[in-house]
Amino acid sequence: DLVEHVHSLFLTSDLPPRVSGIPDVQSTHHHTPSSVSTEGIIYNGYVTPALLNSYYSIPSNQGSTSVSQTVFATLKQTLSPSDLTKFQTTFGLPVQSISANYGGHVSDTTCASNPNNCIEANADVQYLMAVSQATPTTFYYWDGTTTDPWVSFLVDF
Repeated sequence: DLVEHVHSLFLTSDLPPRVSGIPDVQSTHHHTPSSVSTEGIIYNGYVTPALLNSYYSIPSNQGSTSVSQTVFATLKQTLSPSDLTKFQTTFGLPVQSISANYGGHVSDTTCASNPNNCIEANADVQYLMAVSQATPTTFYYWDGTTTDPWVSFLVDF
């Protein structure tokens, strides 16, 4: 039971809940994947940072260096630093690396050899860092050697 190990949680945040009645956002532009830009919201099925801002009414993506955020990964998911940089430059975002890596699952080579091991981890980090820019971001990988992933996560931090 995790309750006995947690004393308090501070400064947590969530995206605001979806408000009913908000129309679906669609771009009037029809670009091919090779011409994805930051001018519109959806390009041939892509979810862009601009779409998230519009859909969730996020007024600013300016994060804070006085707090931090973490992506939790498991199941052999690996983060690709070069994919993160490409995502950030494609959408005109500030290029920023993760600030810390726990668990050692950050590798361009692993992602190049088997992209399926990187899809979830890459998307989680890329979109989190797009929505909350300048906030130090940790990538935490749980390898399954302990009984409870969340207790391991809390102990490491």
